[in-house]
Amino acid sequence: MAYEVAYNKNFGKWFLNDLIRAIEKYQMIQSGEKVAVALSGGKDSTTLLFLFHLLQQYSHLEFEFSAIHVKVADYNSEVLSTYCETLGIQYIEQTLDTGLDESDNVS
Repeated sequence: MAYEVAYNKNFGKWFLNDLIRAIEKYQMIQSGEKVAVALSGGKDSTTLLFLFHLLQQYSHLEFEFSAIHVKVADYNSEVLSTYCETLGIQYIEQTLDTGLDESDNVS
């Protein structure tokens, strides 16, 4: 079940209107396009994912998007999939085999 974000009219004033203008000016997203957002779990990618969620809900832009996370080590990424599930965003995870053992010391 997707989380319904309570829209604050100041979102547009503070940021979303500028974001929409930039997307349109530089033709970053075309109508009906599918967009992949790289999700590392850091504040930048998490914020970008949330902004795309707001744009999809409250702007005239029509696009689909998914979150993609590439695991490079053995760690729990459940918080990322839960975040995406909460927002109703498709989450794709791929594990990258680096060919290194945990005992290998990379300096």
